[in-house]
Amino acid sequence: MRAFIDRFSRLGQKETRVVTVLDKGDHGSLPQDRYAFVDSYCDDKDCDCRRVMISVHAHNAGRILATISMGFDPDDEDAGPFLDPLNIQSKYSKELMKLFLHLINSDPHYLARLQRHYVMFKEKVDRKPYRGKPFESPGKTKRVVKETALLGRDQKPAVREQPKVGRNRPCPCGSGKKYKKCCMLKPQGGTTRKGVPQTMDQEKPSGKADDRRNISGSSFTSGEINEAKAMVKRVAGRLQRDPQVDVIDHDMKEKLEEDPRIVFALLHLLLKDHAPKGRRREMSTGYEAYLILIEEALTQIRYSVERKRQWAVDAAERIQKEIAAKAFELTVDTRVQADLVQALYNARLELHPDIKAKTEELSQYYGRFTTRTGPPDMDRLFDALVADGPDNPFELHEQVMAELNLLAVEGQLAAIAGMATARNPLIRELAAFMLLHPNREVRTHVPTIFMQVANPDTVAPHTLRRMIVLRNWLPEAERPALDELTKNVRLARVQCAPMPRIQSVEAYASPFDGSGVQAVVVASREKQRYQVAGMLVRQGEGIRDAWGMSRMSKADVKSMLREMGQDGMADPVEPAYLERLVSHFIWQGQQHGNPPPPELLQVAEAMGSVDWHPRPVVFEKELVALEKAGNIRSFTPNDIVRILDESGDWPEKMQVASSWFEDDARVDDLLKKKTDLPSRSPEILAQASTLILDEILVQKRNVWSERLLWMALWAKSRKGRGKLPWQSFFIVARELHRGVPLNKIPMMAAVAERSVYSAIRRMEEMPG
Repeated sequence: MRAFIDRFSRLGQKETRVVTVLDKGDHGSLPQDRYAFVDSYCDDKDCDCRRVMISVHAHNAGRILATISMGFDPDDEDAGPFLDPLNIQSKYSKELMKLFLHLINSDPHYLARLQRHYVMFKEKVDRKPYRGKPFESPGKTKRVVKETALLGRDQKPAVREQPKVGRNRPCPCGSGKKYKKCCMLKPQGGTTRKGVPQTMDQEKPSGKADDRRNISGSSFTSGEINEAKAMVKRVAGRLQRDPQVDVIDHDMKEKLEEDPRIVFALLHLLLKDHAPKGRRREMSTGYEAYLILIEEALTQIRYSVERKRQWAVDAAERIQKEIAAKAFELTVDTRVQADLVQALYNARLELHPDIKAKTEELSQYYGRFTTRTGPPDMDRLFDALVADGPDNPFELHEQVMAELNLLAVEGQLAAIAGMATARNPLIRELAAFMLLHPNREVRTHVPTIFMQVANPDTVAPHTLRRMIVLRNWLPEAERPALDELTKNVRLARVQCAPMPRIQSVEAYASPFDGSGVQAVVVASREKQRYQVAGMLVRQGEGIRDAWGMSRMSKADVKSMLREMGQDGMADPVEPAYLERLVSHFIWQGQQHGNPPPPELLQVAEAMGSVDWHPRPVVFEKELVALEKAGNIRSFTPNDIVRILDESGDWPEKMQVASSWFEDDARVDDLLKKKTDLPSRSPEILAQASTLILDEILVQKRNVWSERLLWMALWAKSRKGRGKLPWQSFFIVARELHRGVPLNKIPMMAAVAERSVYSAIRRMEEMPG
């Protein structure tokens, strides 16, 4: 017999039934504890015994207290259920049998789940569809306990007493994962006031009084609760109709942008509706809708954190503290905990120490729920990780990084060492991505880890190619160690794989927005395989993000590109523009200690490019080159004056400039301190605009000059629809670079004015 969770780790983790007994005497002699009913099935090929074995693990006791056997066909002579005399029992076995019998007879969904697990398990073992006869409908036959001859009423059961082991030991459920990565975060059960077990499949009753009690003194209002419910309903409906589309529409994005603190209401509802129910079935579209909206709200908060708004810094800390306090509890489903950590990672919010501490606290608690000894089997852990998951390392990377962030540096390095020596080639590929780990303290040790623990000939040819490509993306001081590693791999006669041969490439890029961000999307074809990859660059930061989607259909790619063009999100550009853009922003990231994410390799491979060396775009040289290309010297002084005058209308009349304004905390602080805003009198508005020009924009002259230069390069490279006046962008960039007073450049006056109106909106909508 083998545990279901061995074969289906993710599903097994969330569908293993756990019941909590809070008070001794609620269930006979059962002590207070949490009891996990782990189901196992026969792993003999072509055997159709139609049986399940349940091992009941007690968390506090740290061992198995009962083993129950049951046949699915009630007319079978040995259908049971019965206490298996050949496996572990204890003095609590009979009480646990009664509890199991109650679950089977009172909850047909649980029995149906075990039947489904049996079919899935047999299909996995036999490698073919299950051909057995249909199961009897759950609930049709009431099960009764079958006494066994070998374990009589007065016979003392055999009890295996083994020492409790720690959080880094293998999980007793047999998944092969460390306990802290498996059952330490298992979904938990609850109890009603009368002590009747309330399983994860039962709805928690709720009412108006309960809602009022939760809302009182909290971070959200009843209005935000209603707004959150409406959003979830809309997103869930769209997910059911077409999960591939953008399920958050413009109105919802605007609402979350205006009031991202609605995330507190979303978290409250998520935990109220889904936290204790992860084991009933696959999570509903409502659950997915909550996560999508929470991640979007967290991202909006992060945008304001980056702008150094104190309310956002406070909100980011408070929501993470609430997640730590309310989500990382024994009664909360492990999937909810993991998905919330993933949402925080995707939103690029640094994980709060409280969440790390609560994870450690849970792991120590669950460390008592294990019966195994010996070192963890890392290969089994990694096999379980990829068994039902992604089939390429890029898709696995974000998931693994979210979990790695929970560990200290030493723990992360130990995990990377395990990856580098894993038998699964997908995991070894993933280990190479850690060369671009965002934490310098971690990534600088990765080449040494490979050289100390990994055999060079286990490095795959395409992994070697990726190491060589990303080598130039690292700061220069970090390259020698990687050079030594690649030398050892080559000496082991590993041949470097060539870059994919791309038949066609289409590149799209958005304009630079007011925060200095540009989005890039690349669609390409390799033989009959279509893929899309993209990235975000940001001034002063580098390559901010990257992603990729492979195995797409031609129709899907065309539809995506068409929508981008229609919505004005991005326009087709010459691939050569991307070469310069990426090289520059890799260099800029190096200056700030920000290497690009590993997913940039997907973009490089989608373009068939290997020449992304860090190379800055030198402002003065670009001005000279563009001046020649646009024949700017032929422009008369009147032409220059006309262009500068017209630039004042760009933010209003040109979609590409609609987001050009300043909105960081310095703007808010300055205007609150020195003006009477949000008054809209002409005198106050004029005073506020002058303040923005003289005290904010004057310090960002070079930033806006560089932004306009990139806009000129972008507009010059655009293909298709009507050409934008790239020469005009160049003129404004040059005048800024020359030091022309800002009040003589109408575009900058327009940016200042829009910055004031943006601040007024924030003051009115979020006066705190």
